[in-house]
Amino acid sequence: MDLTLLLAVGLIILGFLLILVEIFLIPGLNIFGIIGFFAIIAGFVFSLQLGLVYAIPIFIGSIALGIFLVQQIMRTRAWDKIILHDEERSEEGYLSADANLERLVGQTGYALTALRPSGTAVIEGQRVDVVTEGIFIEKDAPVKVVNVEGTRVVVRPAY
Repeated sequence: MDLTLLLAVGLIILGFLLILVEIFLIPGLNIFGIIGFFAIIAGFVFSLQLGLVYAIPIFIGSIALGIFLVQQIMRTRAWDKIILHDEERSEEGYLSADANLERLVGQTGYALTALRPSGTAVIEGQRVDVVTEGIFIEKDAPVKVVNVEGTRVVVRPAY
Protein backbone atom coordinates (compact mmCIF):
# COMPACT_ATOMS: atom_id res chain seq x y z
CA MET A 1 0.00 0.00 0.00
CA ASP A 2 1.24 3.48 -0.82
CA LEU A 3 2.59 5.59 2.05
CA THR A 4 0.68 8.66 0.81
CA LEU A 5 -2.58 6.71 0.98
CA LEU A 6 -1.86 5.63 4.55
CA LEU A 7 -0.92 9.18 5.46
CA ALA A 8 -4.12 10.59 3.92
CA VAL A 9 -6.43 8.11 5.64
CA GLY A 10 -4.48 8.38 8.90
CA LEU A 11 -4.74 12.18 8.95
CA ILE A 12 -8.47 12.06 8.30
CA ILE A 13 -9.04 9.51 11.08
CA LEU A 14 -6.77 11.51 13.41
CA GLY A 15 -8.75 14.65 12.57
CA PHE A 16 -12.04 13.01 13.46
CA LEU A 17 -10.56 11.65 16.69
CA LEU A 18 -9.28 15.10 17.67
CA ILE A 19 -12.70 16.61 17.03
CA LEU A 20 -14.26 13.90 19.22
CA VAL A 21 -11.71 14.71 21.94
CA GLU A 22 -12.79 18.36 21.65
CA ILE A 23 -16.46 17.45 21.99
CA PHE A 24 -16.27 14.88 24.78
CA LEU A 25 -13.11 15.35 26.80
CA ILE A 26 -11.96 18.97 26.61
CA PRO A 27 -14.87 21.12 25.39
CA GLY A 28 -14.25 24.83 25.11
CA LEU A 29 -10.52 24.74 24.52
CA ASN A 30 -11.03 24.60 20.70
CA ILE A 31 -7.39 23.74 19.96
CA PHE A 32 -8.10 20.03 19.38
CA GLY A 33 -11.06 20.83 17.14
CA ILE A 34 -9.00 23.27 15.07
CA ILE A 35 -6.07 20.85 14.73
CA GLY A 36 -8.53 18.08 13.86
CA PHE A 37 -10.14 20.20 11.16
CA PHE A 38 -6.75 20.98 9.60
CA ALA A 39 -5.73 17.31 9.84
CA ILE A 40 -8.82 16.36 7.82
CA ILE A 41 -8.03 19.02 5.23
CA ALA A 42 -4.42 17.80 5.04
CA GLY A 43 -5.69 14.25 4.55
CA PHE A 44 -7.79 15.42 1.62
CA VAL A 45 -4.81 17.23 0.13
CA PHE A 46 -2.67 14.07 0.38
CA SER A 47 -5.47 12.00 -1.17
CA LEU A 48 -5.62 14.41 -4.11
CA GLN A 49 -1.92 13.70 -4.79
CA LEU A 50 -2.89 10.08 -5.42
CA GLY A 51 -5.43 11.06 -8.06
CA LEU A 52 -9.20 11.12 -8.18
CA VAL A 53 -9.38 7.31 -8.12
CA TYR A 54 -8.38 7.44 -4.46
CA ALA A 55 -9.51 10.96 -3.56
CA ILE A 56 -13.22 10.50 -4.37
CA PRO A 57 -13.72 7.34 -2.25
CA ILE A 58 -11.75 8.88 0.61
CA PHE A 59 -13.88 12.04 0.40
CA ILE A 60 -17.16 10.09 0.28
CA GLY A 61 -15.98 7.81 3.09
CA SER A 62 -15.06 10.82 5.23
CA ILE A 63 -18.48 12.38 4.72
CA ALA A 64 -20.14 9.07 5.61
CA LEU A 65 -17.97 8.78 8.73
CA GLY A 66 -18.82 12.35 9.71
CA ILE A 67 -22.56 11.73 9.32
CA PHE A 68 -22.27 8.49 11.29
CA LEU A 69 -20.40 10.22 14.13
CA VAL A 70 -22.93 13.07 14.30
CA GLN A 71 -25.78 10.55 14.50
CA GLN A 72 -24.00 8.66 17.27
CA ILE A 73 -23.28 11.85 19.20
CA MET A 74 -26.95 12.84 18.98
CA ARG A 75 -27.88 9.55 20.68
CA THR A 76 -25.60 10.10 23.68
CA ARG A 77 -25.96 12.18 26.80
CA ALA A 78 -23.19 14.42 25.47
CA TRP A 79 -25.70 15.86 22.99
CA ASP A 80 -27.86 17.00 25.91
CA LYS A 81 -24.87 18.88 27.29
CA ILE A 82 -24.36 20.65 23.96
CA ILE A 83 -27.99 21.65 23.34
CA LEU A 84 -29.75 24.31 25.40
CA HIS A 85 -33.10 23.04 26.66
CA ASP A 86 -34.21 26.05 28.73
CA GLU A 87 -37.14 28.14 27.56
CA GLU A 88 -37.87 31.80 28.18
CA ARG A 89 -41.63 31.95 28.53
CA SER A 90 -43.74 35.09 28.60
CA GLU A 91 -45.48 33.76 31.76
CA GLU A 92 -42.12 34.04 33.50
CA GLY A 93 -41.68 37.67 32.46
CA TYR A 94 -39.69 37.23 29.26
CA LEU A 95 -40.83 39.26 26.27
CA SER A 96 -39.63 38.94 22.72
CA ALA A 97 -38.59 41.98 20.75
CA ASP A 98 -41.61 41.56 18.50
CA ALA A 99 -44.11 41.66 21.38
CA ASN A 100 -47.15 43.74 20.48
CA LEU A 101 -46.67 46.79 22.69
CA GLU A 102 -49.05 48.98 20.67
CA ARG A 103 -51.87 47.81 22.93
CA LEU A 104 -50.29 49.77 25.80
CA VAL A 105 -50.96 53.20 24.25
CA GLY A 106 -53.34 55.09 26.54
CA GLN A 107 -52.85 52.65 29.45
CA THR A 108 -51.69 53.82 32.87
CA GLY A 109 -49.38 52.31 35.41
CA TYR A 110 -46.65 53.38 37.80
CA ALA A 111 -42.91 53.89 37.64
CA LEU A 112 -41.17 50.90 39.18
CA THR A 113 -37.87 52.80 39.09
CA ALA A 114 -37.04 56.47 38.80
CA LEU A 115 -37.33 57.45 35.14
CA ARG A 116 -34.32 59.64 34.19
CA PRO A 117 -35.57 59.61 31.43
CA SER A 118 -35.52 55.82 31.02
CA GLY A 119 -36.36 53.07 33.46
CA THR A 120 -38.97 50.46 34.23
CA ALA A 121 -42.70 50.86 34.74
CA VAL A 122 -45.50 48.45 35.56
CA ILE A 123 -48.32 48.77 33.03
CA GLU A 124 -51.25 46.35 33.06
CA GLY A 125 -49.36 44.29 35.64
CA GLN A 126 -46.43 43.85 33.25
CA ARG A 127 -42.88 45.17 33.68
CA VAL A 128 -42.02 47.33 30.69
CA ASP A 129 -38.83 49.24 29.82
CA VAL A 130 -39.98 52.79 29.21
CA VAL A 131 -38.61 56.22 28.38
CA THR A 132 -40.10 59.61 29.20
CA GLU A 133 -40.34 62.61 26.92
CA GLY A 134 -37.17 63.93 28.52
CA ILE A 135 -38.41 64.74 32.02
CA PHE A 136 -37.62 63.10 35.34
CA ILE A 137 -40.39 61.00 36.91
CA GLU A 138 -40.01 59.73 40.46
CA LYS A 139 -40.35 56.11 41.52
CA ASP A 140 -43.97 54.98 42.19
CA ALA A 141 -45.39 58.00 40.32
CA PRO A 142 -48.35 57.26 38.04
CA VAL A 143 -47.50 57.21 34.32
CA LYS A 144 -49.45 57.01 31.08
CA VAL A 145 -48.22 55.49 27.80
CA VAL A 146 -48.40 58.11 25.07
CA ASN A 147 -46.49 56.47 22.22
CA VAL A 148 -44.98 53.14 21.15
CA GLU A 149 -42.34 52.92 18.42
CA GLY A 150 -41.30 49.28 17.97
CA THR A 151 -40.05 48.32 21.42
CA ARG A 152 -39.65 51.92 22.60
CA VAL A 153 -42.48 52.80 25.00
CA VAL A 154 -42.85 56.53 25.75
CA VAL A 155 -44.62 57.62 28.96
CA ARG A 156 -45.50 60.88 30.68
CA PRO A 157 -46.83 61.66 34.16
CA ALA A 158 -50.48 60.66 34.59
CA TYR A 159 -51.57 63.48 36.91
